[in-house]
Amino acid sequence: FRRPYQQRPVHQRFPDATWTDEQARTAHLGVYRPEDLGPIWVASGLAKPVADVAVCDGTLAVSYGALRPGDPVASGAWTWRSRGFAVSADLPGPATPVCADANDDGVLDPVLLRRLGG
Repeated sequence: FRRPYQQRPVHQRFPDATWTDEQARTAHLGVYRPEDLGPIWVASGLAKPVADVAVCDGTLAVSYGALRPGDPVASGAWTWRSRGFAVSADLPGPATPVCADANDDGVLDPVLLRRLGG
């Protein structure tokens, strides 16, 4: 989702990042409880907006969209770490995020299908 821009400490740590779209809104991703939509975790602002996401067992498979026209798109995975997500290195190009038990351990892993680019 997008919200009007508000300066946050994370924005100051990355002064060269573009944080807003053409309407001066920042991109966010939130994890909410299904029973009451109460927030579990909400990103304060993302330099790369999430265009598509698959929620797996403690991880997310993500495809990033463009914050502004012409921005590069990429894909990746996020792993939950008690207070937030650890983000994997980006893979260039779009992909379709899904969850699958890739190593047959009974846990759904983040998987990127139809990845284009790189």
